[in-house]
Amino acid sequence: MRFNIRDFEQRLAPEPARVVIRPFHIAPERQPAQSERARRIVNAVLALSTEECERELAIVDADFEARHWQIQAVYERRFEQIAAQIRCKADIDQPHRELIGAYFCHEYSYAAAGVMNPSVVPHPDQSGLRNGDTRFVLSLRTVGEGHISSITFREGILNEKNELSLWP
Repeated sequence: MRFNIRDFEQRLAPEPARVVIRPFHIAPERQPAQSERARRIVNAVLALSTEECERELAIVDADFEARHWQIQAVYERRFEQIAAQIRCKADIDQPHRELIGAYFCHEYSYAAAGVMNPSVVPHPDQSGLRNGDTRFVLSLRTVGEGHISSITFREGILNEKNELSLWP
């Protein structure tokens, strides 16, 4: 099925709520100073009791968990990176590891400033559709915070009435 995206009333707009979680890097400084700042943050988290740490982690999780898949694994990977950077001891309990990892992560809105250059192709999996429907993949150039461009993908269905629905 051929279709022209220009035929649709639906408009794509910037969406600041579309976020990814990525590593937070302390402002570039010479390595000893940068590691010392990271070490101070780690030491502040390690100074928390397990109960305090779990309470703080619950606050962070309440904010991030619904928006990010497998967030605890992201925290753990980030903890491992920071621990290697500052040569941190390895025998740290899980809540402290996760909270340290969380302190060195931040959200980035990759589609906050602009959405442009759409391209649509049929999805390779057309199974389970009603007769006349076409599943598609939409690629876009999005511009996020700091005017950094990213390529993003969305999926959707074009039905036989030429109605377009994009998956969230």
